[in-house]
Order: sequence, then C-alpha cells, then structure tokens
Amino acid sequence: MSDLNLKEALFRYFNGKASVEEEDMLMYLMNQENRKEEVEAVMEEVWTQYQATSGIISAEKGKDIVEQILNQKQTPTISRRNVFPFRFRWAAAILIIISCSILVWQQWKPSPQEGYTNLADNPNHDVQPGREGAILTLSDGTHIELDTIRSGIINSEIGTALEVSEGKLAYNLTNFDSNRLNSAQVQWHTLTTPKGRQFSLELPDGTKLWLNAASSIRFPIAFTGKERTVELTGEAYFEVTPSPDQPFIVITRQQQVKVLGTHFNINAYDDEDAEKTTLLEGSVQVSSWGHDDVNTGFQARQKNILLKPGQQLTVAAGAGGSKTDVTTVDLDQVIAWKNGVFNFHRQSLQSAMRQISRWYGVEIVYEKNIPEVQFGGKVQRNLQLSQIIKGLADEEVSFRIEGNKLIVSHCQRSDQEH
Repeated sequence: MSDLNLKEALFRYFNGKASVEEEDMLMYLMNQENRKEEVEAVMEEVWTQYQATSGIISAEKGKDIVEQILNQKQTPTISRRNVFPFRFRWAAAILIIISCSILVWQQWKPSPQEGYTNLADNPNHDVQPGREGAILTLSDGTHIELDTIRSGIINSEIGTALEVSEGKLAYNLTNFDSNRLNSAQVQWHTLTTPKGRQFSLELPDGTKLWLNAASSIRFPIAFTGKERTVELTGEAYFEVTPSPDQPFIVITRQQQVKVLGTHFNINAYDDEDAEKTTLLEGSVQVSSWGHDDVNTGFQARQKNILLKPGQQLTVAAGAGGSKTDVTTVDLDQVIAWKNGVFNFHRQSLQSAMRQISRWYGVEIVYEKNIPEVQFGGKVQRNLQLSQIIKGLADEEVSFRIEGNKLIVSHCQRSDQEH
C-alpha cells in the first residue's frame, strides 16, 4: 500500500467510512515491524493536517494525551477486532486522539483552501452556546424565568411545592391532598425552553424528562385521573415512573404515545418534516392519525403501532393524512443532545442548521446555489458557534456570523483549480 493509499484509508477510517477490509489492512500494517516508521510518518502528517483543520484540540493538549497513553501499562484497544502491540502505542495514541477527539467531520478535507471558512475571529462577534434555562408559566398566566433562580422553592399551589436546583425543576407532592380536587380542577403548568436553553423536569409522579431547546411541555401539577397526560412541542427525552394502573401519555401534534414505564425520546418540532418517537427501554404504543383514500371520503382513522427498544417511528404529514415508518436507529445519535453533543452522522446541511439555530438562537440565512451537503461526526454543544462552523465548512459551503444571523454560502472555485 502506497503512502497515498494509506492516507486515503486513514481518512476514511477517521471519518467512519473505511470498509472492513481497509480496517484490517491498517491493523496489519501497524503490526509490521518493517512498516513501522512509514506508518507513523503518515499518521504524523494526518494529525498535523487534522489539527490545522479542526482547531479544536491544542497541540499541547494532544501531546499530553499521547504521553498519557504511552505511559499506560495496558495496551489500548483501538478497534473492536484488534489490539495494538506495545511498540505501536504511539500510533495507537494518534488514532485515539483523532477518533475520539471533540470534532471528527465526515466532510474533512486534507488541504482546505484558504478563505473557504469565514469565521468571526473577533470574540465580540461570536455566539455563545446554549445553557440551562426555561420559563415556567403557571395556571394563572404568571411567567417565572428559571434562569435567574439557582435553587429554592418558588411557588406552592394546593400543597404542591416547586423546587428549583441546578437546572432542574421538581414537583413535590409531600403535602398534596388528592381529595381536595378532581381531575377537572387540577391546574396545569407549562415549561418552555426558548432557543439557546434546555432544562430538566421531574413531574409529580417522579417521571423525569429533559427538554431540548425551543420546546415546551404542558402538564398538570398532580396526576389525579386514570391517565397521566402531558402535551409536548419540540423535543424531550422521558424516563417514566412505572404505574400499571395509570398509563403515561404524551400528546403531540400528530401522535399520542402511551407507556406504562419506559425510556423514550420524542422529536416533534414544527419545522421538521416529521415527528419521531424513539424507544430506548421498555415498550410504547404510538397512535397517529391518518386518512383513508378518496373512495372512502377521507374518513379519519387511528394507527396503533407498538415499538420495541431500538426502534423509531416516523410520522410525516401528507396530503392524504399522516404516513408512518418504523426503522431501527442509532440510539446514541437520537439522545446525543441530552448528553451535550451534536451528532451530525449522515445529517443534511439543513438538518444540522436547524439544530444549530435552536441551540445558539441564531437565524439561518441561505445564500444562492447552496449544494446538497451531508455531514458526519460529533462535536460538543458547549463550544462557541465559530468553533462549530469552522469544522463544518468545506470546499462546498462556508459560514459567517453577522450579528444574530448565520450566513451559509456556496464556495465558488476558480477555473484554475482542479
């Protein structure tokens, strides 16, 4: 394998595109004593180019990580099928840094041309990442901005205490008397996260949920009826407290999710083409609304679908009613937002920009002739916007920040470039 082919194989490996045969060949070369210097030289070159492109991990930090790995007594495992011997621990360290670093983009180019990435180098023109924060709307219309409250009890209605602590709102029913009111009298609250905010909530039954940016959840201050019903717009991850006699129901614009006790994620943003319900643990029944064809007069009908762990139901609105599809998905990607990560694996430019818009609170503006671009890789959500777009930019698209707008441009290549 020539140096050029080795580079290409390494690039594909780092970007998650390498075939099984290429991975096996890389592992084989790294275990050949007579190829040691050649392989390490190519990996050094790749690492240098990657550093110049990502700008996320400093050289000092990279050196520290390498030295830490080199000093380990145990041989690090890099591939799910292979373990490198000790003499190649330096090469393994480089692979670990690149494969597990903050930013590994599928659109990575080894020699990006100068000027393709337009960044706001002035920090005053940058955009900070989102943070913990939300607005609580009480039943009487009172708005409470939770960003300004670090901890403590902020309200009490009919024996229900509202406790705020470290980005979480919890409802305490210690002194609640269910005999004092029926389900029709129960007051409802709404927790809303604007763009650039996220928050977690513990409902009166102990159910925990995480609310993504630009989302809202409407819920009663106590579950007194036969069902525990909440209403969601946007995205939330749920860990439902089991209660066989009182099923938990989430209502969105296009579907109803019924559970007894389970972990699942719902993405129901209005600006997305479809709503997505993903099951991580347990079992859920999802009901969506569709219509029969014209011969039956467009009569409404309900579709009931039972999901298994690892499955995702997509409900897309169509001219003849909603259309549903069940697929097996990457669960880590689905809940990456909850874990503080953007996972752009196989994401379109528009999909990635919608996520960025919600988290950074910016307006996305597309200039003319934007090509179809697909991204990949992961990046922490606690970075400034300039760091994110530096990794996203490539030879086809570039980005620049103008106030509260993120401008997406098509990179025009000169006729002299090949």
